[in-house]
Amino acid sequence: MCKFANPTLDCSLSNANGDPNSTTAPAGTRFPNSPRFKAAATGRYEFDLGVFEASLQGSLLHQTSSQPSVDTAEAALLGTQTAYTTVDLSAGLRRDRWSLTLAAQNLFDERGQQVRTASCAIALCGPSAIQVFPIRPRLISLRLAWRY
Repeated sequence: MCKFANPTLDCSLSNANGDPNSTTAPAGTRFPNSPRFKAAATGRYEFDLGVFEASLQGSLLHQTSSQPSVDTAEAALLGTQTAYTTVDLSAGLRRDRWSLTLAAQNLFDERGQQVRTASCAIALCGPSAIQVFPIRPRLISLRLAWRY
């Protein structure tokens, strides 16, 4: 990726003001917010528990760190989005039309980052312009449902 676009796509032509062009993202640079590795796994077990149909479920999500920008200089100023792992668990009971589910999402309250960006150019506004949008914090819920 070139600082100034040009038809040859080789970053050799200056802009209309004569400012020299440069490469802002060398070939092979990963797209922003794209971890090198990301995996998710879910397991569910259903069984009878007396007069109830019961279930246990667990999910695991892991992703490695990623860069917040394709522009390597800007990515260095913004910092790295760190790797994170989350765990979700749920247990449920069901009988006839009724069901009860206890669930915990992001059980260990991991503070992973979905997005890291800046509200204005860091060179102009400084590090206080950096904004971090975290993943959802731990959520524990109890759901009672009746099917009609």
